[in-house]
Parts: sequence; structure tokens; C-alpha cells
Amino acid sequence: MDGDQGSKKCLQIGIMGGGGVGKSCLTIRLVHNKFVEKYDPTIDDSYKKDNFRVDGEPCPIEILDTAGQDTYASMRDLYYKEGDGFLFVYSITDSSSLEDVRERYDSLLNCRGVDPETCPPIIIVGNKCDLEKDRVVSQEQGHRLADEFGPNVYFMETSAKADINVEEVFQEVCRKIKAKHAEMKLKNPQKKSNGKRKCCLL
Repeated sequence: MDGDQGSKKCLQIGIMGGGGVGKSCLTIRLVHNKFVEKYDPTIDDSYKKDNFRVDGEPCPIEILDTAGQDTYASMRDLYYKEGDGFLFVYSITDSSSLEDVRERYDSLLNCRGVDPETCPPIIIVGNKCDLEKDRVVSQEQGHRLADEFGPNVYFMETSAKADINVEEVFQEVCRKIKAKHAEMKLKNPQKKSNGKRKCCLL
């Protein structure tokens, strides 16, 4: 594959989190620029945004949303294996949803057989930051968890309802994915990578 083609491929972003944290709301806000109070999980499980741009450059993305299939381990594992990067979403109004992120992070490492040094880029996302009066999880707790998880894990807060940092968090995970891919190419200059699998063409 040509290096330029590899850089323009559709990046797959897994958006993971427990029920009610707003992961589908974030997806729909980005793709359709609207907020839905109640989401029908049977509508879709993946969305594409071919006109997405990062730092002025085209960066088509596919969002793998576990809504509706989150109870199926096989679907979660498939997303863990296929994703170029991930958003692990919790609600700032629900402390148990932050602990859920920890379990999902461990599952990702186990599923891909990687360690914190080699895992794909992850952004821990504290959603519903517009509900400040109902906050039970501080920004500091989110930052601490990201620091604990390792060098490929970052932190941001968002609000799908108020459209706060929604586009920015997807742009940021794309930047981290591209940086990770560039780092891999430098470490393995003799191999061509599509971002997920490496192969040598003889």
C-alpha cells in the first residue's frame, strides 16, 4: 500500500462505556450535529464521517459504537481488536461509570495482548460536563486515572448536550492515532503499515 493512501484511510474509533453515559449522544452530535435525549440502540452500531478534518487535513473516521451490543462480549472484543484508537466514556454524575472505564481498559489490554506502553491511543472522556451541579467525579480524578493507565492514555471532558469539546475530542484521538502510526513507521521503516496490521510484500 502506498504511504499516502495509508495516511488517508478511514480511522476506526471505538467509543466504549456503560449504559447512560452518553457515548451514542457524543457520536450523533458529531455525525449529525444534533442532540438526542433518548437513543434507539437498534438504529446503528457504526457511523462514518468522511468529511471529518483534523488540523485542516481530511481525516475520514468510522465510529464503532457499542450501544445496543454492549452486553455481547464478542462484539466488544471485535471493537477492541479493530479500533485504531478509543474513547472510554464515563459520566461525571456517576462515580460507578468511572470504575467501569477501568474494567474496559483492562479488557482492551487482555483482548489485544498489549501492555500500557504499546496499547492504542485512548482518551478517557468525562461526559455531561454541563451538569456541574450534579458532578460527583472531579476533573482531577479523570486526570489521575489517565496518568495511572500510562503514556498512551489522555483525558478530556465533554458535553454532548451543550456541544462542548465533542469535535475536539474526536480530533484529539485522531492526532494521537496518527502520531502513534508515525512512531511505528519510524521503528519499523522496512515494513509498511495500514495502522492495524503490518505485512511485507515480497
